[in-house]
Amino acid sequence: VITERVRYLIEACGVHPGNILVITFTKAAADEMKERYEKKQTMGKGTVNFGTFHAVFFKILRFAYHYEASNILRDEERYKILREIACSRMQQEITDEKEFVEAISGEISRVKNERFALESYYSSNCPDEVFREIYVEYDRWLRKENKVDFDDMQLLCYELLSKRSDILKQWQQKYTYILIDEFQDINRVQYDTVKLLAAPENNLFVVGDDDQSIYRFRGARPELMLHFTEDFRDAGQVTLLCNFRSTAPIVQAALRVVGNNKKRFEKALYAKEEQGEAIEFRQYPDRKRECAELTEEIAAEEGCTVDTEGFAALMKQQKEMARAARKADTEAGWADESVLYSDYPQTRFLGYEGLQCEAKVLAIFAGGASKDEAEAGEDVKVILDQTTFYGEVGGQAGDLGTIQ
Repeated sequence: VITERVRYLIEACGVHPGNILVITFTKAAADEMKERYEKKQTMGKGTVNFGTFHAVFFKILRFAYHYEASNILRDEERYKILREIACSRMQQEITDEKEFVEAISGEISRVKNERFALESYYSSNCPDEVFREIYVEYDRWLRKENKVDFDDMQLLCYELLSKRSDILKQWQQKYTYILIDEFQDINRVQYDTVKLLAAPENNLFVVGDDDQSIYRFRGARPELMLHFTEDFRDAGQVTLLCNFRSTAPIVQAALRVVGNNKKRFEKALYAKEEQGEAIEFRQYPDRKRECAELTEEIAAEEGCTVDTEGFAALMKQQKEMARAARKADTEAGWADESVLYSDYPQTRFLGYEGLQCEAKVLAIFAGGASKDEAEAGEDVKVILDQTTFYGEVGGQAGDLGTIQ
């Protein structure tokens, strides 16, 4: 939808490509859209601007404050600094230091992304006064070291454009048409900044699915999408009702679940593929039994057998994997078969922290959780280089064979 809209603006409306800004949430998605657009481009000079919110906002900050990549505070550095500050402020013993620091980090992000007044924010992880002290000290450290974290990129950009009308006008004239993908995942400060950039012409085009909003814990505000036409009263709305990906039984069952949500756009979705297998509903007593049965089923489809007695699954939660790894030294280690549910914490743990996975791998379900999918794919490759595969691949480490 986005790429076709871009092509329409250029070819049918005569918009200069350099005046079009396309924003999405991951670098992989931005690169994919750019590649798709370039394949379809038939006319026009100049380059459409594709980027993530962070990339676009950092570009604006770079022109105003001359920031470089070295000024960006990486996640590892942020954790280290917050651990030093937060743990020194807590007088009572912290049961799980890592969990506590990550929770405080999440609250700091929430304050910045929602533009809450610090004095009005009430922490759920420590006394309010302690949280404010942690926040202020962390912020002071950032300014002293001339660093910006990923939340600052958004907040500082909003503050800059709010206070400097001359700078805002320059970027408004640069980006006269703004298109945003996955709009249901937008947060408050992103939305407020986009509204500034889109004014006064308000040539703003957004694509999203309110039923797919699952990132509120990261600051997403799906209600912003629901109230979009209140902020932009001249906006039109097109609802895409046909599902091309799933069969009718899946779509109908999904609607029976998500239809219970009270805050959503009402829509009568239907599937292009009317025929499909019935959905199976299964319950398991525990995760071990679940993984064992799934492994047996995959193996049966591949025409092989599995020794379920020695089965172990690498769990999605990094904490559980770390606990299993610690046991590996004293117990039997990794068992004969593994199904890898690959998200960023798992690939980071397996690939970067030296864990050798010598199990026979029946399947890998790979995707980016808190990391770009392309980067997660690179992490998965690290695992593949250390892994012996099952079946057709022939037991060659690093040989993908028919595995997708």
